[in-house]
Amino acid sequence: FPSRDNGNDGVYMNPNGGNSGSDGMCILGDGNVLKLGASSGLDGVILDPWGEVVTNSRFTILAGGNPYGATCEKLDANRAVVVCGNSTDSTLRFAIINNNGTINVAATTVQTSAPGTASKLDVCVLTTGDFVIVYSHTSAGGNCKFKRYNSSGVLQGTETDINSSSSESVYVTKLTNGQFAVSCWVS
Repeated sequence: FPSRDNGNDGVYMNPNGGNSGSDGMCILGDGNVLKLGASSGLDGVILDPWGEVVTNSRFTILAGGNPYGATCEKLDANRAVVVCGNSTDSTLRFAIINNNGTINVAATTVQTSAPGTASKLDVCVLTTGDFVIVYSHTSAGGNCKFKRYNSSGVLQGTETDINSSSSESVYVTKLTNGQFAVSCWVS
């Protein structure tokens, strides 16, 4: 993918993720790519498989703040789920984006940090269409946790503690029949 403006519309997505290192991308259901980048909030742009901009400009996923850890995954043939933290208000949020860049489900708070910022995060779409967000806090006493949502963004069950320590890395992967495995690594 190009790391600078391709001349089509003046859109420049910093390959280093803007001012905060938030930089992610995922393949959408139509074969195009959702590219994430941070400026004063979290923005997205749709690229075709050759890296050319499909939409005319950036669209905003999360307005304002200082997003970090942005990641996304194809939710279904028409949508993707985007997850990022925001160090300005210490929240972790997700949004569901349509393939054309419009917002399907607006930025929704997953958790408000207590204690500390949820610095490590991951998302996985399950075979059922549900998605799981796993995260860990940076502060001492912070836990590694996960929440499961249906494809409409509605919480299924409650927040679940995985361990009682702040983890250095977190992962979630799908298994068969809507099951999943979560890993929180502590040194």
